[in-house]
Amino acid sequence: MVIQIDSRESNNSKIKEYFIKNNIEYFVSKLPCGDYANPQNMKIVIELKHSHNDGLGELVTNLCRSVNHQRFVNEINLSKKIGVEHFIILIASKDITSLDEVHLWKNKYGKVKPFVLEKIMKSFKEKYSVEFVFCKPDECGKKIIELLGVREWKKKKDGVMGVAKQKY
Repeated sequence: MVIQIDSRESNNSKIKEYFIKNNIEYFVSKLPCGDYANPQNMKIVIELKHSHNDGLGELVTNLCRSVNHQRFVNEINLSKKIGVEHFIILIASKDITSLDEVHLWKNKYGKVKPFVLEKIMKSFKEKYSVEFVFCKPDECGKKIIELLGVREWKKKKDGVMGVAKQKY
């Protein structure tokens, strides 16, 4: 597998090191949407939120500030226009492991209350059909490989996307 990294993605040296260590080929080139993709299967893209090992803090900027919010929505809408089926927002967090735990997050960066962010994220998921996936900050490279290595996705009965098969 070869991974394409968006040329605008910064602060990703640890992820690149993980790819090299695990013999994962990658190249850096501008992506129309997202930060990571498998150029042979552009139906899945990953938007990584990992600033200062707290992706939720970065996500607040994208979802709760009007200019950034609209830019983020435009990126998701573009992804749908070009055939992306799974827009995955990968959030690096030391403590939070799922969308249902976001209300427990300690916001050190601003005034947005965690329970409000959780509601916004759930609404965003519903409205734009995006997936929020969480991982530890030091596991971003591994999680990217796992998510992009998915061969087949299927809808579960409750409407949540799930992995049917994975490859490594």
